[in-house]
Formats: sequence, structure tokens, C-alpha cells
Amino acid sequence: MRVRPATTRRTRALAGLLVLLAALAAFAVVVAPGVLLALAPTLLLFGTLLAGAMPGEELLDRLRARFAPRARRRRPARPRAYRAVYLRRVGRLIAAALAVRPPPAAPATVVAS
Repeated sequence: MRVRPATTRRTRALAGLLVLLAALAAFAVVVAPGVLLALAPTLLLFGTLLAGAMPGEELLDRLRARFAPRARRRRPARPRAYRAVYLRRVGRLIAAALAVRPPPAAPATVVAS
């Protein structure tokens, strides 16, 4: 009689997730290849979990810092010299001129011939 290794709950859950991600990856390759790029970090993290490595917060921070874009040094900003702009206050005059109601429409007359 053969002795089978005991499968733990964690192993079954990881195997189920692996099957699900494999199905999603196959679907993504067929339907939308761009989705596979979005799934790449998940697949990499899942691969490390399957390998038995448990990446901690420090490792994830170091990996993120390694691939993060470098910040450029910016020159200190000089204050801008603004020109003074003087406008006449004519808003109310224009609004009053446009707010006048037109005369009522002339009644339509029907001429019988």
C-alpha cells in the first residue's frame, strides 16, 4: 500500500489559485494580451509563494525601490514677474443691455380670400 503525502489546506489553496491563474493567463493570451502584463506581478508573487519563499514587507520595498524611476533634481523655482492687467468693469453694462426683453411677437393674421 502506497502512502500519500498529506496535503495541507494551504497547499490545496495554492494549487487552486495556480489553476485559476493559469486559466486567466490562457484566457488573456487569447482575448487580450495586454491583460497578461497586468497579471505578471501576481504570477511572480504566486511563483515565489509556490517555491516556499515568503517575501516580507522589506523585500517587497527593496524590489520596488530597485525598479522605481529615479527622481530628477529640480532647480529651485524663481518667482515669476507678473504684469499688472487693468480691466474696465463693464460686466453689468453688458448684462443689462443683453437682459432687455424683445418686443412680443406680432399675432399671426389669417387672411381669407
